[in-house]
Amino acid sequence: MFNERLQQNSLRSKVDLQRALLDLVSPLEPYFVRSKVGLKFDSGGTVYDEKTQDIEALLRPLWGIIPFLVGGGDYSNLDLYLNQIKNGTHPTSESYWGIIHDRDQRMVEMAVLGLGLCLAKDQLWDVLTYQEQQNLYAWLDQINKFEMPKNNWLFFRILVNLGFKNCDLPINEARMDVDLASINSYYVGNGWYQDGYPNQIDYYVPFAIHFYSLIYVKVMENEDSAYVPLFKERAVKFAQSFRSFFDRNGAAVPFGRSMT
Repeated sequence: MFNERLQQNSLRSKVDLQRALLDLVSPLEPYFVRSKVGLKFDSGGTVYDEKTQDIEALLRPLWGIIPFLVGGGDYSNLDLYLNQIKNGTHPTSESYWGIIHDRDQRMVEMAVLGLGLCLAKDQLWDVLTYQEQQNLYAWLDQINKFEMPKNNWLFFRILVNLGFKNCDLPINEARMDVDLASINSYYVGNGWYQDGYPNQIDYYVPFAIHFYSLIYVKVMENEDSAYVPLFKERAVKFAQSFRSFFDRNGAAVPFGRSMT
């Protein structure tokens, strides 16, 4: 049923997009009871462990839900996610998401919680008790203590620290400065970046680097940061060539990573 509604959705207005978001996330809700740590759909999965798979399944929908909330949407089942987040970041809970390590997939999933602290503080942070806030902060702050791939992943740590800044929490300024400098070093001109490694240029440039950099612009636009005008200018330049990747109906050139 939800696929039929999506197929019939013209996706032309904000209301259309809000409706599409709800049609995407509402079928997830019955699966909250199948996992102590996140969401579980089936026995299949990716290369990382089952706990991480469940955490990923839980947190990925927030990339849609958070902008939906910020844009004035009303999502009545937000508590389903909040309760899992509270349990997952409680260090003595059997649902605890655990201690991370270098290049840990859980770093990827931390980014959307950073986004939430940046854009939806009143709905994702202010509603927590003091202890719950400290638990969430401590779990997320692990991202400042471990190494990650030198590519768009660095923005995950930047987003977490931006979230800390917005909530008046201690941030790792040195880490953020180094990460931003690394991202800046990937720039190759005309709005395009390489994703950390020579000649690694694909849809991770718009879907990751430019997307995250514009979140940075939004959060830091009233701060004294040289990266705000820089990221804006590069996004405008990038759009001039990226629009040629799509035909009149919206079909895109298929290439690069994450094609499946």
